[in-house]
Amino acid sequence: MREALEAFGYYRPTIDVSLDTSEEGVYRLGVRVDAGEPVRLTKVQVQVAGSRGLREGADEKAADFPLHAGDVLRHDIYGAVLSHVFCPLGKFDATIHAPRVLFQMIW
Repeated sequence: MREALEAFGYYRPTIDVSLDTSEEGVYRLGVRVDAGEPVRLTKVQVQVAGSRGLREGADEKAADFPLHAGDVLRHDIYGAVLSHVFCPLGKFDATIHAPRVLFQMIW
């Protein structure tokens, strides 16, 4: 459940699980989830490396990257942009060179 919440930017959920067995042969599982506050991006920087010919078209796409400072870190948006925006340009091999999300948790 934690991993599922992380995909939507929630890295510190509170999850309480209970099992009620008050009736013989009946089991009731209770799960209470408080997702907490989502992780928000403080800085977004997209860099496209390679020769000018390889970067043609990619630099414009990088400028239109849909995640910005203040946005919730959403894995689905991040992954979709890599696979549906940059790869179709035909300029990248199958291993997009180390896309990274670097963040520091501040409590």
